[in-house]
Amino acid sequence: LIVALLTTAMIPVDIFLVSSFKGPDGTFHSWASESVRSQVLTTITDGYYAMYSLVCVFVFGLMPLAYFYFEEKDEVAGTSSAKRLLHALKFTLGTLIVMGVLMCIGAFALNTDGTACDGLGQGNTTVKDWAQCRAEFAEQALTASNGTNAISFTIGALSVVGMLYFIMYTAFGMVFLPVDLMRARQTVSDLEVETTVTSSRPQSKKADALRAKYANRKSKKMSDRDTDQLADIEDDERAISQAQQQLRLDENTWIAKVARTCRPFSLIIGIALMLLSFFLVVCLFMTSIDKLLQITSEHLNYKYGYAQASPRILNPVDQFLNVLQIAFPMDYIGLTLLIYYMVLCTAGGIVRQGIRFCFLKVFRVRAGTTVPQGLLCLVAILMFTVLALNIVLLSLAPQYSTYGNQRYPVLANMNYSAYPSPSTKMCDLSAPGYVYYAYNASVKYQLNSDYSAPNGQCQPVHIQNNDGGSIDLSVLACSKEKSCVSSRLAALLHAFFYNAWFFG
Repeated sequence: LIVALLTTAMIPVDIFLVSSFKGPDGTFHSWASESVRSQVLTTITDGYYAMYSLVCVFVFGLMPLAYFYFEEKDEVAGTSSAKRLLHALKFTLGTLIVMGVLMCIGAFALNTDGTACDGLGQGNTTVKDWAQCRAEFAEQALTASNGTNAISFTIGALSVVGMLYFIMYTAFGMVFLPVDLMRARQTVSDLEVETTVTSSRPQSKKADALRAKYANRKSKKMSDRDTDQLADIEDDERAISQAQQQLRLDENTWIAKVARTCRPFSLIIGIALMLLSFFLVVCLFMTSIDKLLQITSEHLNYKYGYAQASPRILNPVDQFLNVLQIAFPMDYIGLTLLIYYMVLCTAGGIVRQGIRFCFLKVFRVRAGTTVPQGLLCLVAILMFTVLALNIVLLSLAPQYSTYGNQRYPVLANMNYSAYPSPSTKMCDLSAPGYVYYAYNASVKYQLNSDYSAPNGQCQPVHIQNNDGGSIDLSVLACSKEKSCVSSRLAALLHAFFYNAWFFG
């Protein structure tokens, strides 16, 4: 779970680093040279892939091993550790095979260079040559881009599962958590004590009935069956008594005291969280409508609907985060709180609904009573949901999660201007790929298009501006720089969805 949360914790850091490259005027800082930017972006990318690789190891390796090793029937039967480990390894091997299949699909499905062997195996070529060619292609496919295609496809498959859990648990938790805070209720300890007392009454009556059964008999020796039943009832009564005592002790802990202190504010907090949940749902709906308008108005292929080229509808989350960025680092704090609020909603939804498979409850999640397998399933669900949350952020705040607070200089109806242009615009997916400029030792101009020649000089020789002025480009050198730098999260997801559109 910590590994999955680290992938989410990297998102604010990722956005902060790409935003720090540029200043308010839309130009790169002097320290943010192309080599420095490339090194920083490569480090962030490697960090994402390292975290995603660890997620695969935990999901397909360590968690299945722990799940099948700590089976209750083996503990009751006293099975040796070696046999339990061997039994767990058999099932773990199956999950590792599934991971291998997913990685192979990702490696081969996203690699389109396998046609080079189509002509082999015919004429003078041998089957051995064809087999060797296919083997070399398989090796190249699996190692292409350092294996990132295989990892990306596997994470994409896990994210699909996470999206189902997001719909099932996070959506429910976004309603349940605020409502649970708003409703009037007893303290947890009082409620649980009352429950244990209620459940102990039938047991006491059974014990009294068994004792009364033999009270008036000459031979007061109980039958073996009644003796065992009475012993079980007495064990249950002792357990209930210990539970009541423990609950009373828990009521005096500092956590319980803080909870009692904050109880008068729970209604206000619940209303605020309910409004926040409604706000997030509206933002997701607005982004979905915006993407649909983009596809229909620009006649785009439905396969590219995941990418929002240019927002047409104002996104409140984007605007809110852009306002917060004025007081650094409030925007990153706000984004982090937003992420972990949704994680908390997911946990609340799991606790309330229990762990389900095909809508059938498999495990209950309760403090101190959840079985080890239930805890492992809880962690797995949270890991899947966090992976899906990385994708949801691109719909919740598409501009900010892609570019942060970056700006780029724009020319307003001019062919050139002093660099940088006094006009700037927030970066989004409709921004041009590059900003073009001409320069020498003393001057620097921003141009409206690429006038560079192969030798680095400018062409044409003169460029006329709309106000009647002109500059001689023959004494200048022309170059370009990126207008905006995408966060690595957005770059990775867009690149992956472009190759595997069905996940997008």
